[in-house]
Amino acid sequence: YGDENGPRLGTAANFGLQSGSPFVNAGATVSGNGGLDFAGAPVPLGSGPEIGALEHGAPGIAFSDNFDGLPTGALADGTDGWRVISTNNDISVVATPSATDKSVRLTRTTDGGGTDGTNLARLFSTPLQGVVTIEAQVMRNDTQAGWFGLPYLYNAGGTQAVSVAFARGQIHAYEGTTDTVIGTYTNGKWYRITLTVDTVNQRFDLDIDGQRILTDATFRTSMPGIAKIAWYSNGGERGSVYV
Repeated sequence: YGDENGPRLGTAANFGLQSGSPFVNAGATVSGNGGLDFAGAPVPLGSGPEIGALEHGAPGIAFSDNFDGLPTGALADGTDGWRVISTNNDISVVATPSATDKSVRLTRTTDGGGTDGTNLARLFSTPLQGVVTIEAQVMRNDTQAGWFGLPYLYNAGGTQAVSVAFARGQIHAYEGTTDTVIGTYTNGKWYRITLTVDTVNQRFDLDIDGQRILTDATFRTSMPGIAKIAWYSNGGERGSVYV
């Protein structure tokens, strides 16, 4: 359920147990197992843990996209459920790293888009609740190096609650209301950003390329559910990013 860069939640869902499987509730109870399956669902959900990476009956994958099936060129708002704002700027599907492994490039060279700025986002009319895992690969390869949220998570009121950003060679994350530099990035290198968000306890973990960077960090503000996930830049920030 992965590739050379690590696990992939979208393909992992294909390995979920079917109803009637003899592996349901048939696993051994392991002390100190962390209490969650691969997708963040509680273990066990039934009378015992499953044999396998995913608990049967757990909430599924809310969305997964690799952009490989889309033609290269400008990405239109609404394509495959994406909210796209590119006023005066550009958001395009590109053959990077390759024609069979595409990405979306956000390029911001001038003002436009208001507070949203140059923005690729997923909106949820019913906010995601519980333990939610968000994973994406991102890359900077520009000289302007302006601030890009990669990603920002919002509550139903439109307020930023969890924030990760790449800017001027540094990787930032908010712990509560404090902006913290948690590392550096190299132009031309892909980074796998994984957020494990607990909306019940209002905490999140951050992993980069499979390495834990933050554990039980607090939200910037209350977020009972995730209403929006956005990769974006606004204001006077300039540059480009691949997602």
